Amino acid sequence: MDRQDFYAKLQGFLHDQHRQRHPDKETRPIADTANLFDSGYVDSFGMVNLILFIEGTLGVEVPIESYQPETFFSMKAIYETFCPAAA
Repeated sequence: MDRQDFYAKLQGFLHDQHRQRHPDKETRPIADTANLFDSGYVDSFGMVNLILFIEGTLGVEVPIESYQPETFFSMKAIYETFCPAAA
Protein backbone atom coordinates (compact mmCIF):
# COMPACT_ATOMS: atom_id res chain seq x y z
CA MET A 1 0.00 0.00 0.00
CA ASP A 2 1.44 3.36 -0.89
CA ARG A 3 1.80 6.20 1.58
CA GLN A 4 -1.14 8.31 0.37
CA ASP A 5 -3.55 5.36 0.36
CA PHE A 6 -2.50 4.43 3.87
CA TYR A 7 -2.81 8.02 5.10
CA ALA A 8 -6.32 8.28 3.61
CA LYS A 9 -7.46 5.05 5.28
CA LEU A 10 -5.83 5.91 8.59
CA GLN A 11 -7.27 9.41 8.60
CA GLY A 12 -10.75 8.01 7.90
CA PHE A 13 -10.34 5.56 10.78
CA LEU A 14 -9.10 8.27 13.15
CA HIS A 15 -11.95 10.60 12.21
CA ASP A 16 -14.50 7.82 12.81
CA GLN A 17 -12.99 7.05 16.21
CA HIS A 18 -12.90 10.75 17.12
CA ARG A 19 -16.56 11.26 16.13
CA GLN A 20 -17.59 8.32 18.32
CA ARG A 21 -15.85 9.80 21.37
CA HIS A 22 -16.59 13.47 20.61
CA PRO A 23 -19.74 13.73 18.48
CA ASP A 24 -19.97 17.46 19.14
CA LYS A 25 -16.47 18.25 17.84
CA GLU A 26 -15.57 18.86 14.22
CA THR A 27 -12.85 16.79 12.56
CA ARG A 28 -10.15 18.39 10.45
CA PRO A 29 -7.52 17.08 8.07
CA ILE A 30 -4.60 15.53 9.94
CA ALA A 31 -1.07 16.44 8.88
CA ASP A 32 1.18 13.42 8.43
CA THR A 33 3.50 14.63 11.21
CA ALA A 34 0.78 15.82 13.63
CA ASN A 35 1.01 14.30 17.09
CA LEU A 36 -2.06 12.04 17.23
CA PHE A 37 -2.07 12.03 21.05
CA ASP A 38 -1.80 15.79 21.51
CA SER A 39 -4.44 16.44 18.86
CA GLY A 40 -6.88 14.08 20.62
CA TYR A 41 -7.16 11.45 17.89
CA VAL A 42 -5.54 8.68 19.94
CA ASP A 43 -5.70 8.04 23.66
CA SER A 44 -4.90 5.04 25.84
CA PHE A 45 -8.23 3.40 25.02
CA GLY A 46 -7.91 4.15 21.32
CA MET A 47 -4.50 2.48 21.11
CA VAL A 48 -6.03 -0.99 21.02
CA ASN A 49 -8.33 -0.01 18.14
CA LEU A 50 -5.44 1.66 16.33
CA ILE A 51 -3.28 -1.46 16.62
CA LEU A 52 -6.15 -3.62 15.36
CA PHE A 53 -6.66 -1.20 12.45
CA ILE A 54 -2.98 -1.37 11.51
CA GLU A 55 -2.94 -5.17 11.69
CA GLY A 56 -6.13 -5.52 9.64
CA THR A 57 -5.27 -2.89 7.05
CA LEU A 58 -1.66 -3.87 6.46
CA GLY A 59 -1.97 -7.59 7.18
CA VAL A 60 0.87 -7.45 9.71
CA GLU A 61 1.17 -8.32 13.36
CA VAL A 62 2.18 -5.42 15.58
CA PRO A 63 4.78 -6.96 17.89
CA ILE A 64 4.73 -6.06 21.57
CA GLU A 65 8.18 -4.49 21.11
CA SER A 66 6.50 -1.83 18.94
CA TYR A 67 4.19 -0.71 21.73
CA GLN A 68 6.17 2.48 22.29
CA PRO A 69 4.30 5.79 22.18
CA GLU A 70 6.68 7.30 19.62
CA THR A 71 5.77 4.51 17.18
CA PHE A 72 2.21 5.86 17.10
CA PHE A 73 2.80 9.63 17.44
CA SER A 74 1.97 10.43 13.82
CA MET A 75 0.67 8.92 10.61
CA LYS A 76 4.20 9.23 9.22
CA ALA A 77 5.73 7.34 12.17
CA ILE A 78 3.13 4.58 11.87
CA TYR A 79 3.67 4.23 8.12
CA GLU A 80 7.45 4.20 8.37
CA THR A 81 7.38 1.64 11.19
CA PHE A 82 4.91 -0.82 9.67
CA CYS A 83 5.54 -0.27 5.94
CA PRO A 84 9.35 -0.06 5.92
CA ALA A 85 9.72 -1.43 2.39
CA ALA A 86 7.41 1.27 1.04
CA ALA A 87 8.79 4.11 3.20
